[in-house]
Amino acid sequence: MKKLSITIIIAVFFTLFIIVLKAQFENKLLNNANYGLPSLIKKGKIDNLFIGSSMFRQGLDSKILNEKGSDSYILSYNGNNPILELWSLKYLLKNNVKINHLYIDMYAYSLTTEPSISDSKILMEVDIKGKLELYNLLNSKFNISDFYSIFISKNTELVATWPIYYQIINPTYYKGGIKTGRDGIDSTKMESLAMIEESQVDDRNIEAIFEIIKLCQENNIQLRYIETPKSLRIMENENYQNLMAMYQKILEEKEVPYYLSYNINKEISYNSYYFFDLIHLSNSGREKYTRDLIEFLSK
Repeated sequence: MKKLSITIIIAVFFTLFIIVLKAQFENKLLNNANYGLPSLIKKGKIDNLFIGSSMFRQGLDSKILNEKGSDSYILSYNGNNPILELWSLKYLLKNNVKINHLYIDMYAYSLTTEPSISDSKILMEVDIKGKLELYNLLNSKFNISDFYSIFISKNTELVATWPIYYQIINPTYYKGGIKTGRDGIDSTKMESLAMIEESQVDDRNIEAIFEIIKLCQENNIQLRYIETPKSLRIMENENYQNLMAMYQKILEEKEVPYYLSYNINKEISYNSYYFFDLIHLSNSGREKYTRDLIEFLSK
C-alpha cells in the first residue's frame, strides 16, 4: 500500500511538472514561425503592425503588404476586440518590441463583444504569465472550466504532434498573414445569409480604445484605425452604421486618424464575389483591397 501511494504521488508530481512545462515553454516552439507573438517578439521591432480580428486575417494580404520592401506583420485572432487588442499591445511592449506604425482593426461589432478566447492558438503563443493575464481578462472570480482550458487542455494535441503540425501549418502563413482563403459567393447566396443580430456596446471596449491611444502616445507609436470592407447588406445596416458612427466619434475626439473602407474603394462592397460571407473578404477581395489600401496610404 505504501509503495502504491508513493507511485501515485510521483505520478501526480510528474503530471504537474509536464503541465507547468507545457504552459511555460510551449510558446518557444513558435520562435521561428511565420506567425504569432513569439516570432514578432524575437524579431524585436516592426515598422507596420496590424492588430485585429478575422477581418484582418481574411482582409489583408501580408505578401502584398511586404512587396515593396515594407516591413509589415499581421497579428490577428478570431473574435479579437479592443480589450484583447489592448492586451496584445501591452504584451508586445512588455517584451520590448519596438513598433513604429500601428494599424488597429476598426470592426464595429467588436465594440459589442466581451473578451473571449475563441482563437485558442493565442494561448500557445504566451508563457504562464501571459496565460494568467488572459484568464484574468475573462474572469473576475475563479472559474475552473476556463482555468483548465487555458492552462491544461488547449493545444495539448498540437504540442504532442508538433513536428507534423508545424510542417503543415507554418507554410500557410507569411509574416503573420495567411496565404490560404476562400472563393467569393454570388449575389443570390449573399442575400440568403442571415444578418448579424443587433447588440449593445460593451463600455470596456471603449475604455480599451482610450488606453490603446494613450499607450501609443507614450511609446511614440503612430496609430491608425482601418475598416476592412463589408458586404453592402452590412454597410447599409442601421445598427452597423450607428456603431461605426460611435467608433468614428471616439477617434475624432482623440484626433486619431482612421480609414473607412469606402474611402479606399467603395466599389468592393457592391461585388459579392469579393466576399465569402457578409463580413469576410474572399481571396480576390483580399488581394484587391490590400493593393488599394497600399495605394491609398502611399498618398
